[in-house]
Amino acid sequence: MSKFFFADSLVDYEHLNLKRGTVEIWEDGMRTSGGEGTYEWWYFDAHLDDGSKVVIVFYTKAMTEVNKPLKAYATINIDFKDGSKLERYLPSDKFYSSKDECDVRIGKCSFKGDLNFYNIHLEGDDFVFDAKISSVSESWRPETGHLYFGKKRNLFAWVVPVPKGTVALSYKFPGMEITTKGSCYHDHNWGDKSLHKLIDHWYWARAEFGPYTIIGAQIIPRKKFKQNPVNIIMILKDGKKIADCSDNMEFLKLNPFISQIGKKPICNQIILNYHENESKFKLELNRTENILQTYLIQEEFKRKLAKFLTGFNGAYFRITGNATLSVKTDIKPEITYTNNNTIWELMYFGNPD
Repeated sequence: MSKFFFADSLVDYEHLNLKRGTVEIWEDGMRTSGGEGTYEWWYFDAHLDDGSKVVIVFYTKAMTEVNKPLKAYATINIDFKDGSKLERYLPSDKFYSSKDECDVRIGKCSFKGDLNFYNIHLEGDDFVFDAKISSVSESWRPETGHLYFGKKRNLFAWVVPVPKGTVALSYKFPGMEITTKGSCYHDHNWGDKSLHKLIDHWYWARAEFGPYTIIGAQIIPRKKFKQNPVNIIMILKDGKKIADCSDNMEFLKLNPFISQIGKKPICNQIILNYHENESKFKLELNRTENILQTYLIQEEFKRKLAKFLTGFNGAYFRITGNATLSVKTDIKPEITYTNNNTIWELMYFGNPD
């Protein structure tokens, strides 16, 4: 058996109290204790009609502080069409999360929903932000969503309550008051081991084209887990899953360059090929710019110390660019769609080995 694997057997489903092919409301509730030896986050992003992009995350703690007590915070990043940005970091020692549903509260901020509808509220000293989300797709996870590493079954888990949704949002910041709408996505991750001890890096992307939505990822484990990639894909058509067999996907990373932040290789082009029966899908992501690039350890002294002691030099890149999707089925000729408003990410923990 490989040293890492997705839990997908009948025994795994029974042990985890999960239903194959069905996501239940409680799965978007809190899945950890929030204490030492755990991490968890709830993620949301939106592509808006005014050309801006929004990313919001609620964390139980920083992913570099898994073995520390709960230290919750929320973040928001808005990238405007004109290239300007707005960012806020919102920590609080007041934290609550339900295990029965998504109901997360960090200070004055909240993230609440039931797979079909969600409300996100963020509030700081100088702004108020509200988003109302309506899902227009089936919830999904790859098999049980539980990826285990090593004999100790160290866990990295993932569920996607809203692969595709619509959002109406409004916010007030100094000098601006915005009301707009757009398309959105929400997922949820958790685990019990520092990610840099399990994973070298991953690419993740979602893209929308007419009736189609594609979520694709490749996870590269650390060398001691044999470095074989884990491919993940899900294709929706009109909100219904039509494909998610990773064995049928080819993930190509092309034209890399070295980033200034962290000296990491970033690919200018990503291609996902998917072939099942007589259906063929080809997704091309062509990088335009990095809209966010940051070290995972912000303080320079701590970052240099971690690199010296363990080799850890993690960095995160949020990338935007243009995308094309070519679709060929046995009953229709090839159709090509384009989308110039796509976001994908590269999470790079580096190689401490």
